[in-house]
Amino acid sequence: TVDKTKTGGLMRRLFSSYAGGPNKAGERKFLLDMQTGGMKKEYPLIRMWYDGMEIGYFFDDCPEWKTERQGKLAIIATYDDGVMKLYVNGKLVAEGGEVGHGELITPIGPVNFGEDYPPAALSDEPYLGEVHEMAVIPRVFSAEEVAKAAAEGLKAVIAATEKGVHYDMAGMSPFRLVNRLAQEQEPIVLASKQWGELMLLLNASTSAVGDIRCEIRDEQNNPISGYTLADAIPAFGDELDLAMSWKNGADIKPLLGRKVILHFVLKDADIYSLQFGQPAP
Repeated sequence: TVDKTKTGGLMRRLFSSYAGGPNKAGERKFLLDMQTGGMKKEYPLIRMWYDGMEIGYFFDDCPEWKTERQGKLAIIATYDDGVMKLYVNGKLVAEGGEVGHGELITPIGPVNFGEDYPPAALSDEPYLGEVHEMAVIPRVFSAEEVAKAAAEGLKAVIAATEKGVHYDMAGMSPFRLVNRLAQEQEPIVLASKQWGELMLLLNASTSAVGDIRCEIRDEQNNPISGYTLADAIPAFGDELDLAMSWKNGADIKPLLGRKVILHFVLKDADIYSLQFGQPAP
């Protein structure tokens, strides 16, 4: 499911096993992307292609797309021996392909979320928006399962014993993902300026219009370059591990071993405790 997608009129990659070039049969390139041609009617709003085949959901089929994409979207794509189907919010919106293409195999590597493989530029069509959960499962959902997943979430149709990956973003940290189908697997840590080897974490809460900023000062009470209030990124939310960050990122490892003074500016907010480290898994 995707929420509040701010695509700015440009193509945004959802899932991909693609390293550039056209969609040719035999090469087994896979793409699932959104708003491939901005708001132009001749381009699909959602496109799926693989092994020389393509299906899409077009503007004429969803004239309210500009409004709909600002809300919650459950996008599910299925593949069965060459037959491809696209569902949006539980409704079948496109189908096609041809029987006989076998399993969905990606020679260059597993299906990625939000990016391609080199030599394609990984930053060309990044996914922008809020993701609640995502999964790649090696079986085909029935229409009934698709409808249930759209209404209740993927947990309603994916058993814990299944193979594949199923990530949800219900954890304490938005940068630490756990595959619900392989609990023994190490969590994935997402690269981000808001993540560091050593971070300042707050047990804190803010109102919807509130925020917290932090300035780190030296022993003489002078702001440290890169960690000033002018550099501080306002943090908001109600979390046990709310990370402080600055324009250059959240990592404060360069200050390890130094005595520092923490100066907080709170706007309709409360801080209950603080620690240095990383959020709990």
